[in-house]
Amino acid sequence: MPEHPASIMVCLIIPALNEAEVIAEVVRSVPRTVVNQIIVVDNGSTDATAQAAKNAGAIVVSQPTRGYGRACRAGMNAAVEAGADIVAFIDGDGSDCPEFMNELVRPIQENRFDFVIGSRTRGTRELAPIFHNAALIVGSIFAKRRIGSYLRWLWGAVCF
Repeated sequence: MPEHPASIMVCLIIPALNEAEVIAEVVRSVPRTVVNQIIVVDNGSTDATAQAAKNAGAIVVSQPTRGYGRACRAGMNAAVEAGADIVAFIDGDGSDCPEFMNELVRPIQENRFDFVIGSRTRGTRELAPIFHNAALIVGSIFAKRRIGSYLRWLWGAVCF
Protein backbone atom coordinates (compact mmCIF):
# COMPACT_ATOMS: atom_id res chain seq x y z
CA MET A 1 0.00 0.00 0.00
CA PRO A 2 1.31 3.48 -0.75
CA GLU A 3 2.68 5.30 2.29
CA HIS A 4 1.46 8.84 1.67
CA PRO A 5 -2.27 9.30 2.45
CA ALA A 6 -2.79 11.43 -0.67
CA SER A 7 -1.72 8.51 -2.86
CA ILE A 8 -4.01 5.99 -1.14
CA MET A 9 -7.26 5.40 -3.02
CA VAL A 10 -10.27 5.28 -0.70
CA CYS A 11 -13.44 3.78 -2.09
CA LEU A 12 -16.80 3.95 -0.32
CA ILE A 13 -19.39 1.26 -1.04
CA ILE A 14 -23.05 1.97 -0.40
CA PRO A 15 -25.37 -1.03 -0.85
CA ALA A 16 -28.86 0.27 -1.60
CA LEU A 17 -32.31 -1.17 -2.12
CA ASN A 18 -35.18 1.19 -2.93
CA GLU A 19 -33.47 4.24 -1.42
CA ALA A 20 -34.33 6.76 -4.18
CA GLU A 21 -35.63 9.30 -1.67
CA VAL A 22 -32.40 9.51 0.35
CA ILE A 23 -29.51 8.10 -1.69
CA ALA A 24 -28.59 11.39 -3.38
CA GLU A 25 -28.25 13.13 -0.02
CA VAL A 26 -26.19 10.23 1.35
CA VAL A 27 -23.83 10.43 -1.65
CA ARG A 28 -23.54 14.23 -1.45
CA SER A 29 -22.79 14.10 2.29
CA VAL A 30 -19.64 12.00 1.80
CA PRO A 31 -16.50 14.13 2.26
CA ARG A 32 -14.79 14.00 -1.12
CA THR A 33 -11.52 15.18 0.47
CA VAL A 34 -11.37 11.73 2.11
CA VAL A 35 -13.13 9.43 -0.37
CA ASN A 36 -11.90 9.17 -3.95
CA GLN A 37 -14.70 7.07 -5.34
CA ILE A 38 -18.26 6.31 -4.24
CA ILE A 39 -19.84 3.11 -5.49
CA VAL A 40 -23.56 2.63 -4.95
CA VAL A 41 -24.63 -0.96 -5.44
CA ASP A 42 -28.22 -1.07 -6.63
CA ASN A 43 -29.49 -4.33 -5.17
CA GLY A 44 -32.54 -4.84 -7.36
CA SER A 45 -34.36 -1.59 -6.60
CA THR A 46 -37.77 -1.02 -8.16
CA ASP A 47 -37.51 2.76 -7.80
CA ALA A 48 -35.05 5.34 -9.16
CA THR A 49 -32.24 4.57 -6.69
CA ALA A 50 -29.63 3.96 -9.40
CA GLN A 51 -30.40 7.14 -11.32
CA ALA A 52 -30.51 9.29 -8.17
CA ALA A 53 -27.13 7.92 -7.06
CA LYS A 54 -25.61 8.50 -10.50
CA ASN A 55 -26.99 12.06 -10.64
CA ALA A 56 -25.40 12.73 -7.23
CA GLY A 57 -21.98 11.68 -8.52
CA ALA A 58 -21.68 8.01 -7.58
CA ILE A 59 -20.64 5.15 -9.77
CA VAL A 60 -23.53 2.69 -9.86
CA VAL A 61 -23.03 -1.07 -9.95
CA SER A 62 -26.00 -3.35 -10.43
CA GLN A 63 -26.47 -6.49 -8.35
CA PRO A 64 -29.99 -7.63 -9.24
CA THR A 65 -29.91 -10.70 -6.98
CA ARG A 66 -31.02 -9.30 -3.66
CA GLY A 67 -29.04 -9.72 -0.49
CA TYR A 68 -26.88 -7.36 1.56
CA GLY A 69 -23.88 -9.69 1.33
CA ARG A 70 -24.22 -9.97 -2.44
CA ALA A 71 -24.40 -6.20 -2.74
CA CYS A 72 -21.31 -5.76 -0.56
CA ARG A 73 -19.43 -8.35 -2.62
CA ALA A 74 -20.39 -6.66 -5.90
CA GLY A 75 -19.22 -3.32 -4.50
CA MET A 76 -15.97 -4.84 -3.25
CA ASN A 77 -15.30 -6.37 -6.67
CA ALA A 78 -15.86 -2.98 -8.32
CA ALA A 79 -13.61 -1.26 -5.76
CA VAL A 80 -10.78 -3.74 -6.27
CA GLU A 81 -11.15 -3.42 -10.04
CA ALA A 82 -10.89 0.38 -9.65
CA GLY A 83 -7.64 0.00 -7.67
CA ALA A 84 -8.89 0.82 -4.17
CA ASP A 85 -6.38 0.61 -1.33
CA ILE A 86 -8.99 1.21 1.39
CA VAL A 87 -12.63 0.21 1.21
CA ALA A 88 -15.35 1.48 3.53
CA PHE A 89 -19.04 0.63 3.71
CA ILE A 90 -22.05 2.67 4.80
CA ASP A 91 -25.76 2.03 4.44
CA GLY A 92 -27.81 3.76 1.78
CA ASP A 93 -30.67 4.72 4.09
CA GLY A 94 -28.91 7.65 5.74
CA SER A 95 -28.47 5.88 9.09
CA ASP A 96 -24.67 6.21 9.05
CA CYS A 97 -22.64 9.39 9.42
CA PRO A 98 -20.38 9.97 6.39
CA GLU A 99 -19.02 13.14 8.00
CA PHE A 100 -16.92 10.85 10.25
CA MET A 101 -15.28 9.10 7.30
CA ASN A 102 -11.93 10.76 8.02
CA GLU A 103 -11.86 9.33 11.55
CA LEU A 104 -12.63 5.91 10.11
CA VAL A 105 -10.01 5.99 7.34
CA ARG A 106 -7.15 7.94 8.93
CA PRO A 107 -5.88 5.13 11.23
CA ILE A 108 -5.48 2.89 8.17
CA GLN A 109 -3.80 5.62 6.13
CA GLU A 110 -1.34 6.16 8.98
CA ASN A 111 -0.58 2.41 9.15
CA ARG A 112 -1.80 2.24 12.75
CA PHE A 113 -4.50 -0.33 11.90
CA ASP A 114 -5.38 -2.65 9.04
CA PHE A 115 -9.09 -2.84 9.85
CA VAL A 116 -11.42 -0.31 11.49
CA ILE A 117 -15.09 -0.63 12.45
CA GLY A 118 -17.23 2.41 13.14
CA SER A 119 -19.94 2.40 15.78
CA ARG A 120 -23.23 4.24 15.75
CA THR A 121 -23.67 3.76 19.49
CA ARG A 122 -20.25 4.66 20.87
CA GLY A 123 -20.28 7.99 22.65
CA THR A 124 -23.71 9.55 22.91
CA ARG A 125 -26.39 6.95 22.48
CA GLU A 126 -30.00 7.46 21.58
CA LEU A 127 -32.08 6.41 24.56
CA ALA A 128 -35.12 4.29 23.97
CA PRO A 129 -38.18 4.80 26.14
CA ILE A 130 -37.76 3.17 29.57
CA PHE A 131 -40.45 0.58 28.88
CA HIS A 132 -38.62 -0.52 25.73
CA ASN A 133 -35.35 -1.07 27.62
CA ALA A 134 -37.20 -2.87 30.40
CA ALA A 135 -38.93 -5.13 27.87
CA LEU A 136 -35.58 -6.04 26.34
CA ILE A 137 -34.11 -6.90 29.73
CA VAL A 138 -37.12 -8.99 30.79
CA GLY A 139 -37.18 -10.72 27.40
CA SER A 140 -33.49 -11.49 27.63
CA ILE A 141 -33.83 -12.99 31.10
CA PHE A 142 -36.86 -15.02 30.02
CA ALA A 143 -35.05 -16.32 26.91
CA LYS A 144 -31.95 -17.30 28.91
CA ARG A 145 -34.05 -19.24 31.42
CA ARG A 146 -36.04 -20.99 28.70
CA ILE A 147 -32.87 -22.00 26.86
CA GLY A 148 -31.28 -23.11 30.13
CA SER A 149 -34.32 -25.23 30.97
CA TYR A 150 -34.31 -26.75 27.52
CA LEU A 151 -30.60 -27.60 27.72
CA ARG A 152 -31.04 -29.16 31.17
CA TRP A 153 -33.94 -31.24 29.84
CA LEU A 154 -31.98 -32.20 26.74
CA TRP A 155 -28.71 -33.05 28.47
CA GLY A 156 -29.92 -33.95 31.92
CA ALA A 157 -28.55 -32.07 34.89
CA VAL A 158 -25.17 -31.47 33.25
CA CYS A 159 -24.03 -27.86 33.70
CA PHE A 160 -21.94 -26.11 31.10
